[in-house]
Amino acid sequence: MGVKFTNNASTTLTSAIAINDTSISINSSAGFPDISSSGYFYATVDSEVLKVTAVSGTTWTIDAATVAHNNNSTIELRVTAEVLSDVRDETTYTAGNDISITNNVIASTYSHPTGAGAEHLPSSVSQTEAGYLDGVTSSIQTQMNTKASTGKAIAMAMVFG
Repeated sequence: MGVKFTNNASTTLTSAIAINDTSISINSSAGFPDISSSGYFYATVDSEVLKVTAVSGTTWTIDAATVAHNNNSTIELRVTAEVLSDVRDETTYTAGNDISITNNVIASTYSHPTGAGAEHLPSSVSQTEAGYLDGVTSSIQTQMNTKASTGKAIAMAMVFG
C-alpha cells in the first residue's frame, strides 16, 4: 500500500535534524498514520517535506533530510505536491470493503437493480437475481399462490367439464 493519511496531525522534534539524517526523534506519533504493516506518509518540517517510511514509538525513519532543522521545530501532516503526485500515480486505492479505484476506474461490489433508485442490495444478490424482480408490484408469494389457484381451477374445469 502507498501513501497514508490522517487529519490534522502535528508534533515537534525532540532533537535537531542534520543534513542526510535518516532517523528523527519526535515528541509524539499520536494522530499520524499507522504504517506498522505497510505504507508511508509525508511530514513537513519548516519548508522541507520528509517521507516517513517507518515509525517506532517516537523515532521515525525518513528518506535523508536535505536541510538541517532545529530542536522543537513543528512537524505537520499537510497536503503537498509530493502527496498529490503519489496519489495520482498510485495504481489501486480502496475505500472500505466495497469500492476500489484502479487506473482511474471506479469499481464497486454493490449490486444496483435497474430503476430501483438509491437502494443497495447486499453483495450476495447478483444483478441477474435483481433483474428477476423488475416489474414486481406486490408479494411474489401472493402472485405465485394466485397463479397456482388459477391453474388448478382451469385444470379442474378441463377434467370435470
